Amino acid sequence: MASKSCRVWTGCFVNKVALLIAVSEYRFGFESLMAAVKDVEAVKGALQHERIAGFETANISTMVNPGPQAMREAIALLFANRAKDDLILLYFSGHGLTDDRGSFYLATPSTKRDLPQATAIDASYIHGLMENSRSKRQVVILDCCFSGAFGKGMAAKGKATNIAGQLSGQGRAVLTSSSSTEYSFEQKGADLSVYTQYLVEGLRTGAADLDGDGLISIDELHEYTKQKVKEASPAMDPKIYLVEQGYKISLAKAPTDDPRLNYRRMVTQYANQGEISFVARNILNEQLQRLNLDRETAQTIESQVLHPYREYRAKLQRFEHVVNEELRRNRVIDKKTYREIKNYQRVLGLRDQDVAKVESLLEKRLIEDAEKQASFWDALSGKASLRIVAACSVVFTALIVIGFIWYLPLNETSEGSSNTGVIEYQLFDATALGEQLLSQSDSIFKQSSGLGSRYLQDGIAAYEEQDYESAIAVLKQAISLNNQSGEAFQYLGNAYLAVDRCQQALENLNQAVNLFSSQSDAQTHLLVSKGRCFLKLEQYGDAVEAFQNALGRGISDPWIVKTYLGEAYLEQGELAAADRYCREAAADRPDYQPAIKCLEKVEETGGSPGSFQLPNFLPGQ
Repeated sequence: MASKSCRVWTGCFVNKVALLIAVSEYRFGFESLMAAVKDVEAVKGALQHERIAGFETANISTMVNPGPQAMREAIALLFANRAKDDLILLYFSGHGLTDDRGSFYLATPSTKRDLPQATAIDASYIHGLMENSRSKRQVVILDCCFSGAFGKGMAAKGKATNIAGQLSGQGRAVLTSSSSTEYSFEQKGADLSVYTQYLVEGLRTGAADLDGDGLISIDELHEYTKQKVKEASPAMDPKIYLVEQGYKISLAKAPTDDPRLNYRRMVTQYANQGEISFVARNILNEQLQRLNLDRETAQTIESQVLHPYREYRAKLQRFEHVVNEELRRNRVIDKKTYREIKNYQRVLGLRDQDVAKVESLLEKRLIEDAEKQASFWDALSGKASLRIVAACSVVFTALIVIGFIWYLPLNETSEGSSNTGVIEYQLFDATALGEQLLSQSDSIFKQSSGLGSRYLQDGIAAYEEQDYESAIAVLKQAISLNNQSGEAFQYLGNAYLAVDRCQQALENLNQAVNLFSSQSDAQTHLLVSKGRCFLKLEQYGDAVEAFQNALGRGISDPWIVKTYLGEAYLEQGELAAADRYCREAAADRPDYQPAIKCLEKVEETGGSPGSFQLPNFLPGQ
C-alpha cells in the first residue's frame, strides 16, 4: 500500500521503511555513547513527521543496544521482500571499527576488538543484503567512527546508466559522519552527536533544500550536513557514496513559502565566520519586517545558524586553556603528555591548522625540555661536536708528545742514553688515540642519534598503533632534529597516506627515496607507497608505473602489489590487464580477499571506481 505522504508530494514510493539502531552501551573496551539513543529518537521524529519525510510510524523500527544476531536479522528483514519502488533507510549511531585488513564493522554491545567477525556486523554482510534487495532506492546513514570505510565496499550491478534528464533517483546512497580513517564525536553537553544534530536540523527546518525546489535530495542533505559539521568540527569530514542515481533520491519535503526558512537562508548568506556585520545586521532587520517575523523567532534562527561557528570557537578556547594550564603546571612536557594533548585535539575535532599557534608553543617547550633532560653524551652526539672533541684530543696529545720530544734529548745528553724506542711508542700511542676518536665519530653518531632517534621510535610506535595523527606530529619532530633519516621520512609519508593527505605523503616519500638511494628494498616499498598515493589522487598512469617498477625489483608480497596494479588498470578501463593482475594475485595467495574482490569487480561492468578497501602497506612489510 502506498504511503499517505504520496498523496501530498512528489518523489513518492510504494513504501518507505526505516530501521534505526542505537548502540550506547558496550561491555568490552568501547566507551559508552550517551547521545546514540537520542540520535535515533531525533531521526525518528524527523522521518515520521508528515510535513517532512512522511514515513508511516508503523514502518519505522528502532533498536537500542541489540545483540549481534538480533541486529543481523533486523537488517536482513529491512531489505527482504521489498518492491522495486520502496524506499529503504538504515540508520546507525554507535561505534564503528576496522580490522587489520581494513574491513569495516558496526559494533554491538558484545563486540570484542579482537573478534569483530564473530561479535560485530560486517559491512560486507550489509552490502550483500543491499545488492540482493529488489528495492532500487536504498539509503544508509552511519554516524560512527571510520564509517567512510563502509562505502568503499559498494559496487554497482549492470552497466553504468546515463542519468541525464531523469527526474527521480534510483540506486543506493551511503552517508557517513567520517572518512575511513577518522573518528566521529559527541558534543560536550549536547543531546545529539555532531553529525546527527545537523542532519536532523537540515530535515526539520528545510534548510537542506539547497536549490529551493521543495524537496530534500540525498546529495543536498549531505552537502548541508557536511558544511555545518565542518564549521563546528573542522577535522570531521562527512562522506557520501553513491551507486547509479542514489544522489537524486528525495528523502523529505521542504516548505517553499515559509518566512522562517527564507530568513534562515538570509542569515546563512550574511553570516561571516560566526559574525554578522553592521551593514548585514541592518539588511536583516529590513528583511525581518518584510517577512513579518517577530524578534524572538529571528534570534532563535540566528542562534541556530551561528551555533557551529560559536561551537568551534569554544572548542578552540578549551584547547588553548588546557595547553596553557599544562604548561603552567608542569615545566616538563614529555612525549606522553604531548600525545595526550594531540588526542585531546582529535577529540575536539580540531585540525592542525586550527591549533597551529598553540602547537608551535607546545613543540618549542617539548624540544627545550627534552634537550635539558638529554645526557651529556646525547648532547655531544652530533658529528660536528664529536669531531671538535676528537680534534682537541689530537692537539692536546700532540702537544704532550712534542714536550716529550723536546725534553728527552736534553735528558739523553745528561745521561748519555737513548730512549728512541720509548719516544716512538709514546708518539704512536698518542696519535692512535686521536685517530681512533676521529674514526669512531661517525659510528658513535649512528649508535646514539639522541633526541631524533627517540622521536623516530615513538613515531613508528604510534604509526603501528594506527594513531596516525600522533605519528605525524612526532615524526615531524624527529625530522626537525635529524633531516637525514630516510626511515623518518618514509613513515611520515605513509602516515600522511593513511589519513588521505596524499600530496604531503608524496613530498615525504620522495625525500625518503633520495635518502635511501642505495637501499634496494626500501626503494621498492617506497614505490608501492607512491603508487597508492597516485591511486588516491586518481593519477592512474603514474600508479601503474610505480607498481610495475616495484614488481620488477622483486617484492616479498607480490600479490598485494598485483592487486593494487589490477585496481589501477581497472580505473583506466583496461579490463584485460586488470583481470590478468587480479588473477595472478589470487593465484599467488588464494585467501587474499582484496584480490578476490578485485576479480569480482572486473567481472562486473560499469562498477564504481575504488570500491574495495585495500590494506595499509607498512614500511618494511
